[in-house]
Amino acid sequence: MDNKTMVNNTTREADNGTDSSGRADFISDGITTGIVVNTFLILLILGGNFLVIAAYFKNPRLRTGTYALLVSLALSDLLVGGVAIPIRIYGFINSWDVSVIFVLVYKAFDIFSAVASNLHLMAISFERFIAVSRPFYHQTLPVHPYAVASIMSWSLGIVVALVHPGNYLRNDGDISLRLRLLEVYSVTLFALCFLGPLTIITIVNIGIFRIARVLIRRDPSQHGDIRQRRLRKERKAALTLLVMTGFFFIAWFPFFVVNMLYLYCLTCLPPSINAQFLMVDIIKWLHYSNSAINPAIYAYRDIEMRRTFARLLGPLGKFCGLNQIEPEPTNTQVVIDMQTR
Repeated sequence: MDNKTMVNNTTREADNGTDSSGRADFISDGITTGIVVNTFLILLILGGNFLVIAAYFKNPRLRTGTYALLVSLALSDLLVGGVAIPIRIYGFINSWDVSVIFVLVYKAFDIFSAVASNLHLMAISFERFIAVSRPFYHQTLPVHPYAVASIMSWSLGIVVALVHPGNYLRNDGDISLRLRLLEVYSVTLFALCFLGPLTIITIVNIGIFRIARVLIRRDPSQHGDIRQRRLRKERKAALTLLVMTGFFFIAWFPFFVVNMLYLYCLTCLPPSINAQFLMVDIIKWLHYSNSAINPAIYAYRDIEMRRTFARLLGPLGKFCGLNQIEPEPTNTQVVIDMQTR
């Protein structure tokens, strides 16, 4: 069940005289709150992810395969803030009394953003695992593997969004078939595009931490400061990835759970239409906020990105606390850091 369905149900009850004034007030308040919260999310998502992309082009040291994947993830997040949420705001303003095509486009972007973001995180986790377990091989990687990972993430996101049964079965005579296909689609989407990748990402990150710990304990003095700096940097990157994955889980798990409940256990949901309306809105805000979280993680976990953000923001960077960065490295330090990337 989506907002359009709940609005229609609420409107019908109001027309039948069931607490019409209270429900009308609830709809009005909900629309206003929804527009305010979603507009705030748009500003955070667009501002943060544009900053990531600008930093990539501003700082030549960020133009590596790793950061290119992060930029690709930022682009998918920009679609959320620049397309999906504005479409949702338009639906709010019109109480979801919109065309079928409009609803289909909105659902397609919702699904696409989830799958693309998840697959990008999985690709980044594999890249980090290679960087820690096979550092010399990682340094020789050409641009092609990164390009393939990014293209596959985008392509699979598009495919999964396009095969949604609601795109093709919309007639009243197809309701039974549509429900069966939606059940199969939802379970498959949950298993292949959320639970499976999340499990893989978790396993890979555990492997990254174990390898880093073994290397440090094996011979802490080997290769001196260069080795230690590389290991600290890779372990910090892995921790960043874990934080990103944790936020992803918190943002998207409620969405998939409620989606399954609407298909398999309607009695498990709140009996009140108002409560369901509020629940869906909170869930949408949660997974939209994931697109705003990633740039903040980069700013406070990656020194090079934080330094570039501070340059781009100028005085505003000091206000945001981005000026708390390490001093610019000397030429010798630059060479060492480039060798250990």
